[in-house]
Amino acid sequence: MREWRVCHTMYDVTARTATARINARLTGEDVRRLKELQAVTRKTASEVLREAVRRYHKEEVKPRRSAYEIMTESGFIGSVDGPEDLSTNKRKYVVEALKKKYPQHFEDEG
Repeated sequence: MREWRVCHTMYDVTARTATARINARLTGEDVRRLKELQAVTRKTASEVLREAVRRYHKEEVKPRRSAYEIMTESGFIGSVDGPEDLSTNKRKYVVEALKKKYPQHFEDEG
């Protein structure tokens, strides 16, 4: 049985990252595996455990997709007909549509 406890968290203000000191109790077999990994990789226990957490996280946690990726995959982006510059010149097109729909409100303009 493994127990994981966070003893305390330290913040590096310059890097804006948090570090946590972990007190872990490992079984005999897990201790052997950790020691073997340290010997093979010539890394500290902390380095081995950090790499293990990263790999496990990569396998288990589904990566987040951006809104752009989601909208592109759904077919929403590019599904509307209109001028190519609509996103950058929307105000121009709104004014044109309003003038067309309500010309009486724009008669005084030159």
